Amino acid sequence: MLERINQKLSSEGTDGFMFIANRKDEKENPKFTNSYCLNALGYDTEDVMREIMTLQVSNYYESLFDRKSKKPDLLHVFIKEIMNKQVYIKIKMKEIGDDDMVLCISFHFTEHHIGKLPYG
Repeated sequence: MLERINQKLSSEGTDGFMFIANRKDEKENPKFTNSYCLNALGYDTEDVMREIMTLQVSNYYESLFDRKSKKPDLLHVFIKEIMNKQVYIKIKMKEIGDDDMVLCISFHFTEHHIGKLPYG
């Protein structure tokens, strides 16, 4: 999965990447939203893409079914420490016509400290 994501982002850059910075269903506490995290880190979409490209198996947390998708897609969740804070990253490969792209749904601080990761 990570290899496929890195290959897509390396070859296409931002053309193969979509980040949902302001989700309609974000949490009530603004400290755990995508937009808050980006502002706190001083990040933009390209920074998010670069962080995703550095993910490793040791950052893997879990995979979930995307209940909002028409197809039973898998969402992959990673936890990465950035600037001494844990960041929750949820991504998937999304098919668009005959092509696909990397979709980042979540990039926000964790609500609670995540301890040992499955492959960490």
